[in-house]
Amino acid sequence: MFRWRNLNILIKIALLAFNGALMMALVMWGISSWQSNLFSRRAAQEAEALALNDLGDIALGIYNMVRAQDETVQQQVNYNLKTARYVLTQNGVAQLSAERTVAWTAANQYTLQSLPVRLPQMLIGGRWLGENSNPNEVTPIVDEIVALVGGTATIFQRMNEQGDMLRVATNVLTVDGRRAIGTYIPAIDPNGTPNSVVAAVLRGETYQGSAYVVSDWYLTAYEPIYDGNGDVIGMLYVGVRREGVESLRQAVLDTKVGASGYTFVLGAQGDQQGVYLVSEGEQLDGVSVWNTMNADERYVAREIVDAALKLEPGELATLRYRWQSPDETEPQWRISRFTYYQPWDWVIAVTAYESEILAYQDVLQGGRADMLRTLGIAGVLILVLVSGLSVLLARSIAGPINRLAGAAQEVAAGNLELQVDMERGDEAGLLAHSFNQMTARLRGLVASLESQVAERTRDLTQRSAYLAGSAEVGRAVTQILDVESLLSQVVELIRDSFGLYYVGLFLADEEREWAVLRAGTGEAGQKMLSRQHRIRIGDGMIGWSVAHAQPRIALDVGEDAVRLASSELPNTRSEAALPLRSRGRVLGALSVQSAQPSAFDESAIAVLQMMADQVAVALDNARLFSSAQQALDAERRAYGDLTQQAWLATLRARAERGYRADSEGVRPLMTLPALPQGSRAVLSAVSAVPGASASVRFYQEDPYTVVLPLRIREQPVGLVRLQKPQAAGGWGEEELALMSSVVEQMSVALESARLYQDTQDRAQQERLIGEVTSRIRETLDIERMLRIAADELRARLGLERLVVRLGVPEGQEMAE
Repeated sequence: MFRWRNLNILIKIALLAFNGALMMALVMWGISSWQSNLFSRRAAQEAEALALNDLGDIALGIYNMVRAQDETVQQQVNYNLKTARYVLTQNGVAQLSAERTVAWTAANQYTLQSLPVRLPQMLIGGRWLGENSNPNEVTPIVDEIVALVGGTATIFQRMNEQGDMLRVATNVLTVDGRRAIGTYIPAIDPNGTPNSVVAAVLRGETYQGSAYVVSDWYLTAYEPIYDGNGDVIGMLYVGVRREGVESLRQAVLDTKVGASGYTFVLGAQGDQQGVYLVSEGEQLDGVSVWNTMNADERYVAREIVDAALKLEPGELATLRYRWQSPDETEPQWRISRFTYYQPWDWVIAVTAYESEILAYQDVLQGGRADMLRTLGIAGVLILVLVSGLSVLLARSIAGPINRLAGAAQEVAAGNLELQVDMERGDEAGLLAHSFNQMTARLRGLVASLESQVAERTRDLTQRSAYLAGSAEVGRAVTQILDVESLLSQVVELIRDSFGLYYVGLFLADEEREWAVLRAGTGEAGQKMLSRQHRIRIGDGMIGWSVAHAQPRIALDVGEDAVRLASSELPNTRSEAALPLRSRGRVLGALSVQSAQPSAFDESAIAVLQMMADQVAVALDNARLFSSAQQALDAERRAYGDLTQQAWLATLRARAERGYRADSEGVRPLMTLPALPQGSRAVLSAVSAVPGASASVRFYQEDPYTVVLPLRIREQPVGLVRLQKPQAAGGWGEEELALMSSVVEQMSVALESARLYQDTQDRAQQERLIGEVTSRIRETLDIERMLRIAADELRARLGLERLVVRLGVPEGQEMAE
């Protein structure tokens, strides 16, 4: 029977060595695969970046070529303008004829709409320029200018006050080969905006740049023509046709972009917005793709133009999109790099198929696969060789592997300080080196994580402690309604809750000149209170905080120029002053001090300020509660006294002293019955019954009798005595509670009845006074008035006799 332990040690070592070699080969293959994958990805990214850079370089090359051509042509335009100005000056002064006029059919060069107009002849040095449209006949001045410098030249005559400029002499040809006289540049463009050329000339300025001349775009220069009075009567033009620079256009078309890429130019604004100015193979020149959507329903031309208009000069942008050329059967992914040349209003773009750019990735992936296959074959060959040498190499291979395995176990168990000392040049040594690097990185990572966790934990612990302290202070201050108790307790509570060195509470005086210390913690606080410590508002941190209603922090008290130091607090290292704000007012400030420097950060101050606002609200509420309580007590005392006096007067006016109800019925009492022996003090020493009114009392010697006081507005006005027969048993809690409720309702009803009676009495008095006064006013005779008053008062008051006397007080005399 085959058993592993029966094999000889050589076979075991050989098999072990073989397996070790196999594992090593697999590990190496895996590492190589991983590294090659990383390299392949990075190489693909670099290749793509290089391809995009190449596209960008091509676009910038064309951009610089256009700019250089533009600068060259612009220099030619400037030279042409100087020459034209010289020729015009040499021919004499420009003026409009006062005698002769010319009929023109003026055509708008944009809309081609015509209108008849009659203008005075334009004279240069007294010579009329003529009305020549035949290019084979000579037109003065303009042909002389063109003969000297080439290009195009035109003299315009101002048509009206608006500034429309009519070509009266030019060598610019129309589409039918005639001189373009009779066409004019309107002062207002078709889109409703002022024409930039005409506007500049009318301001007396020279215009340089691109301009639409009759039917094409030119690099131009315009300047005003003045008459002898200095008025603008026309303008002089020279220009070089922009699209006439065929060498530049051909250079753009000849630019090669990889195997299938190409360059194109789009117009960015105006009438040429989204129009192909230069297209692949000139197939789409002049075609607008502004409203053309691709297969993904994207307006690609719009996206390119909109992005290009936001670029700085020489800046590039990139767009990835699908596009289908006329010779393609389906859309392909493309990547375009583009820039914008503003003087020509050109969006210069270079595009290439994404598949062509990513072809490098396929090459790299193929190379990676070949490399991995080569590594696999090499591994098999190594295994064959190792099998032959396994007996000799078993010990040297097994030993290092065992050491590395043990080290890996220790690292997995948490011993990150372990280093494997193995100076070898083979795979085991390389593996040991990689292992040591891995443990070093793990140590650094763990140390960094522990540091970050500890720091975050400290911050969270401090913030949680501050929030918990703030909540505790908030709960405490809301339960204290006495101002002095609140002041003395809140500073101690804040100091203990936040672990502070000192806490002081200042309140502004009535004149808001001083912040007066009202409470402070510890012996230092008591000393400052005893010497009536105060700070002028505006001075120091406390005064500043009260004046500005904002917190102020001194992270290092030695460096704060505003803080006022106190000899009672020598250990203060950092301090914060927090305004006490309530209902839009600053009541004072809270001084919190720590023995640690930089103890207060923004989050701590936010929590402390929230707590200070709670303290301010509680302090304000305590003040309001105290004032309201005093007013309420005064009102109750005053009303209670009035109520008691009114009931005393009511009781004195009645003969009945009370009422008795028993089995014989209800009858009035003219005198009060004597109380049982030993209970003259109705509320003698007995215990209150739970659940009943605290005023329910028993007689000491008669447990079947109870007395309930009649109280109105907390003032006693009588009592109710209830007595049960002995056979019915003593009074129960529910019975006493019911009787107390009935007596309380009876008190309310009695007070309402008294108030009603008082109201009736006052109404009767008012009615009596009114009737008597009405009778007295029936006469103006004094003697009759006195008689009526005496009769009415005696009759209505039921008097037996009434005397009315006239005179002066004793000891006084009538004035003469």
